[in-house]
This record gives sequence, C-alpha cells and structure tokens, in this order.
Amino acid sequence: MVVALGVIGVVLMAAPESPRFTRLSVQDGLSQSSVQQILQDRKGLLWFGTQEGLNRYDGYRFTVHRARAQPGFLGDHDINALIEDTGGDLWVGTSRGLYRYDLATGRFDGCASPVDSLEIIKLVRSGDGRIFFAVSDGRLWVLDPADPKRRARALNDGAFAALNSVAALAPGRGPAIWAAARGRLFKVDTQQAEPSAQLTEALADLGTVSVLATDPRGDVWIGGLNGDLLRYRPAGGEVTRFPQAPH
Repeated sequence: MVVALGVIGVVLMAAPESPRFTRLSVQDGLSQSSVQQILQDRKGLLWFGTQEGLNRYDGYRFTVHRARAQPGFLGDHDINALIEDTGGDLWVGTSRGLYRYDLATGRFDGCASPVDSLEIIKLVRSGDGRIFFAVSDGRLWVLDPADPKRRARALNDGAFAALNSVAALAPGRGPAIWAAARGRLFKVDTQQAEPSAQLTEALADLGTVSVLATDPRGDVWIGGLNGDLLRYRPAGGEVTRFPQAPH
C-alpha cells in the first residue's frame, strides 16, 4: 500500500527592519553641508554637488573635486546639476559652464564657447543619449555627447521661439523631453522632420513650475512653486490633481 504524506510548512515572516540612517557631514570629508545635487552612477558611487565642489563618496571616504585654473579641472565649484550619460561619464552643470567628467581618465572637459560662460541650472538626458540643458537666462540648449568638441545649439528661434524662461526639464519617450516654461508644459523633439512638430504645447496655465519628473508609464509629474502636484498622461491628455499632497 502506498501512502501519500502531506507536509504542512510554517513560514515565519520576519518584521521588516527599520531604516538606518548615517549622517555624513564636513567632519567626514564632505566639502559643504548644503548639498544641491545627488546622483548615484552605474558603479554605485554617490556624487554630491555643493557650492564648494563636486564630492564622490565610495561608501568609506569622500573625494572632492574643486575648481582650478588649469586644463582637466572644473572651472567653477558651484555645482547646480548632475546627470550620467549612456557611456557612464558624468555631466556637471556649474555656475560657469558645463563639464564632462571622464570616469576613465578622471578629467573634466568643458564645452565649447559660449557654453563655457553660461550658468547651468537644469540637465536632462533624452532617450537617444543627447544632453539638454537650461541656463539662467531661460534658454534651452542641446548637445551630442559624441561630439569631441562638445558644441551645443540653442533652441530659441524658429520652431522653438515660444520656448523661453525654461524652469524645469524631464526625459520623455525616445528622443523627446518635457520642458516647463512660463506656466506651460512643452514636448520637445528636435528629431522630428516637420518643424511644427518639434515643439508641442501640452498644457497651459500651470503657474510657476518648479520640478518635472516622468515615471515608467511615461506620465509626467508636475510640481508647482505654490505646492500643487499634478499628473499628466500624454496618451489621453488626462490631468489629475493631488490636493492631499503636502505643500
């Protein structure tokens, strides 16, 4: 006779661990206590942008990159923006120019004039790898990281004449990005063959937008300076407000 035996297993679920926080300060080597930008690169290193230089943290110690008046170094140590490109190099926006940091050589290379004198306030990478950045006068620029001279083009005339006073950027689908300017949300796609399709106004009357973000679905999240939070779904044009969000 064959007897089948059933086994009952009991799984004890451990309580989730409470988050543990470690304080990192100037005593640990951070160049300044006011951090303006944070980025974690593909190798897991953490980068902190401050008004006193760019800090790399490897989990044990800080390495600080400050401005020096010589080739291969930052020309300014006020760090406003950070992104990583498709090759793993960093792009560093400062109050006086945009720099590419080559992780293989440890060298900072500035962009061609006139970008070397501009105050960079926002940086974003499009799906096709190009770098878009906004500067303090509200203009939007674009460059191809593959260009060895790092030449940028301003998007402020022709089809892009309405795009000024840019306050926030976010990546979009493929080669497109999202830009907020003068209370309006724009889709920017310089790869479109038809000039009239390169800049599309999606929303208006948003007030002052302070931040944009996109989620995995492609929805655009809009944060207003007055505390409003909205979600825009490009597929159907639906806008959802979240009044319960803390201002």
